[in-house]
Parts: sequence; C-alpha cells; structure tokens
Amino acid sequence: MGSTSRLASVLTLALSAAWASTTLAQQGPPDGLAVRILNTPLPVTGAIGIMGNVNAVQSGPWSVNAVQSGTWNVNATINNTNPTQTINISQVASNVIHLHSFTHRGGSRSDIFIKVGPDGRNAGVFTVPTGQQLLITQIDLTLVPVPELTQPFILIDFGHNTPAGIAAGSFPNIIEWTVPTPAAAAAHVWQQRTFNPGFAVIAGEQLYYDTTTETEMEIYGYLTPAN
Repeated sequence: MGSTSRLASVLTLALSAAWASTTLAQQGPPDGLAVRILNTPLPVTGAIGIMGNVNAVQSGPWSVNAVQSGTWNVNATINNTNPTQTINISQVASNVIHLHSFTHRGGSRSDIFIKVGPDGRNAGVFTVPTGQQLLITQIDLTLVPVPELTQPFILIDFGHNTPAGIAAGSFPNIIEWTVPTPAAAAAHVWQQRTFNPGFAVIAGEQLYYDTTTETEMEIYGYLTPAN
C-alpha cells in the first residue's frame, strides 16, 4: 500500500506540472505581447510638425487653416468637368482707371485728365504711378453740335507726356481720331473707340487731347506693373 500511495502522488504531481505548462504556453500571442493595429484610422488632435513633402488627394470639400513658415509650393489639379474661373489680378476693381476731361466751344486743348473716383467725383489730376503703366482699353467721346462746325469731320489729337514736358509746352500727339461732324440740330453725339489688348502709357505721364469744338472725353483702362 505504501508504494501504491507514492505512485499516486507522483502521477498527481506530473499531471499538475503538465497542466500548468500547457496553461502558461497559451497566454498572449505567439510572438509576445506586442501591440498591433491593422487597417484602423487613428484620429489626431493638436499641432503636428511635418518635415519634407506631403502628397494629398482631395475627397470631398476641404477646410484648411494654415500658418505659413518659410516658402510654400502648391500644385493643384483642376477637375476639367468643373473648372474654376480665373481672375486677372491686374484688372481687379482697385486697379481699374476712369479718367475725364473736356474741351471748350471753338476748339481748345483739354485740361489734363482727372481721375474719376468710385463715387463719380473728381479725384484729382491723374499721373501714372511709379512702377506701373496704364493700359487704355476704351475711349468715349461726346460731341456737342454747334452751328460753326462746317467741315465734314472733326480731328481728335490724343497724347501724353510728363508734367515737366507739358509745363514746357510739349504736347506730342500719340493718336489721331477722325469722327463725323454732327448736324447742328442733332443731339449730343457719342463716339467710342476700343483697344485690344490696350495701349500703354508709362509711369510718370499725364494725358490730354486737342480738338476744334466742344467735347467731353472719358478714358477707361487699368493699371498693371511696368515691364
């Protein structure tokens, strides 16, 4: 009986050891307790510092708040099925120019053209600003019919020069414009001349015109950086 009891005890210990070994071997993944995340996007909050290049593809509308540090290079591909509009920055409202002048009955040289402000009022004698040029795209002329006009045509001489040149009496004519003489009984006659892409008046110059009768002239164009 004593040997039988000892044998039973040995078998019990052997089975307990085998069970404990089996239980410990089943804990954790085969390669240890490493953390793995597969195909799961992680939300990120706070500030992120990025070095190098970032390639991004838009899916849906973007809302981006960014503070620039250094130089940015941005390449954008436009969907041709829904293209965006392009604005010529040289022709935005702040750069559009409207000028006005007039001549008296009997013929005269006009005063130097003034700039017409956004409110339609006199904004002062206009000189093309430094570093820019004025591209004139349209000239409107209103003629006042008077009985003494007997010639079939009226000649309009348009020009520009520096203030110093004008003060010295130099009035070169840049454009000659011939228009039909209106009948004496006619209402005021409006004439228009357009220029595409426009002709340039350089920085530092002022504008004027000559004619033989009472007229008013409006000039339209825009400022652009000098070449």
